[in-house]
Amino acid sequence: MFIVADIVNTPVECVNNDCGQLYCTWCLTNQFESNNFTACVVCKNTSCEFRQPSPLVLKILMSYIISCGTCNKGFPLKDLIKHEVICT
Repeated sequence: MFIVADIVNTPVECVNNDCGQLYCTWCLTNQFESNNFTACVVCKNTSCEFRQPSPLVLKILMSYIISCGTCNKGFPLKDLIKHEVICT
């Protein structure tokens, strides 16, 4: 699974038909502007509605262990951004 680190700061969730697919707001906006995003990749709905995920979903998301792209050490997603700033 590929997770964009900025999803920690700006997550949005597709709410159509209880889909629940998470997107980074910045990535989603860029996809809409470049016309590469025409439907939710999970529910295939072309008129998606998005909102901030529930506190439970955010808590689960923050607990995912993700590898640093530089040192390959695993960190909870909530700590990865801070780590990547100092990792050389």
